[in-house]
Order: sequence, then C-alpha cells, then structure tokens
Amino acid sequence: MEYAIITDHWVSILRQIKDEVRDSARQMEHLAKDILRHIRYTRFRQFALFTQRRGEEYEAFIEKMVEKHPLERVNAIIDNEEFWKTTLELASEY
Repeated sequence: MEYAIITDHWVSILRQIKDEVRDSARQMEHLAKDILRHIRYTRFRQFALFTQRRGEEYEAFIEKMVEKHPLERVNAIIDNEEFWKTTLELASEY
C-alpha cells in the first residue's frame, strides 16, 4: 500500500482511539507516536516474533513504553488489532 494511504489510515485509527478516550486523548496520541517511532527506528533480530507480540524484543518495547506511559494505556492501544497492524505496516514502509 502507498505510504500516504497507510498514513491516512493510521491517523484515522488514532482519531477513533482518541474519541473513545476523550479524557486522555492527548496522552494517547503521544503514546501512539512513541510506538510508531520505536518500531520505525529499532533494528529487530526477530521481527516476526515482535509482530506477534512475543519475545524479548517485544518485552523490552513494553518496558520502554511503560517508562513514559501507564501500562493500562499501553496495553489498550497495542491490543487494538487494526492499530497494531497498521502501525507495523507504516513503520516498515518508511
């Protein structure tokens, strides 16, 4: 899929998530951008495991996100299947 189309789709998903959590919309946006940035700029040895939300690299990723964001929020956004798949696709297109 073309980068611009994926980006638009990712923004649309993020907008839906923010609408669901109006009280913490800004924090959720920062979290989403941190997740995308981390995936985009990290070299993974076992990317297939990471995409399945398993393995040491995934655990390290969660720990890094929890340093700046509450665990409940991190789990909520990562458990959103559409967000997760689109984020992985967007990060790999860059």
